[in-house]
Amino acid sequence: MQTRTPVWLFAKISLLILVALFVIFWSLISSKVVHLSLSDTRECRWELNQWYTGRCVFSYYENGVRKGTMRTFKGLFERPVAIFPGPTDKTIICIYELDTTVAVFAVDFREADPKGIPPPQSLKETILFSNFRERACTKAEVTYLRNHISSTQDPLWRNAFAIFGSKVDPELGRQSLLRSVDFGTVRYEERDPTSWWRDYSKPQIPPED
Repeated sequence: MQTRTPVWLFAKISLLILVALFVIFWSLISSKVVHLSLSDTRECRWELNQWYTGRCVFSYYENGVRKGTMRTFKGLFERPVAIFPGPTDKTIICIYELDTTVAVFAVDFREADPKGIPPPQSLKETILFSNFRERACTKAEVTYLRNHISSTQDPLWRNAFAIFGSKVDPELGRQSLLRSVDFGTVRYEERDPTSWWRDYSKPQIPPED
């Protein structure tokens, strides 16, 4: 005589399978971490989709010890593009794509507070919390960033890409990053009138002198 599986037991098993598949899927899409080595003892990591919050979490380490974090918003059209070392050994430059514009800003590790430091007003919807000071890039830092992207031959430089990943063609990635820097730093009145992107939205946080 065959015993029929109760409907409730079948439903419970099906639910457990669906939950397990969802956890596996979410873990896979949450595994992307951008690494930026600043020296033998200093490193930055940007977790692009923290699985239990859905936020991007940037962490700064010295000698393997995490010194602080920066939590950033991530949405359908808002996401980090890349991070690069700044001209000083205590700053990095972030490129962040937003809904209708791009934010290019500096993170200064010399100014840190365990209780958090409020971001600039123009970045309040992008940076949710940070132990470090974020600010507009200086024009000198923008020039440095453009030169770094244009000239670097470091085979690991693509590890700083958040969107493209390390498999992107180097030159395509280079040109795309330079466009993003322009979107996020060149003021409307300074844009070439013949450029196709002249009417693109103004920079989220324009550079300062």
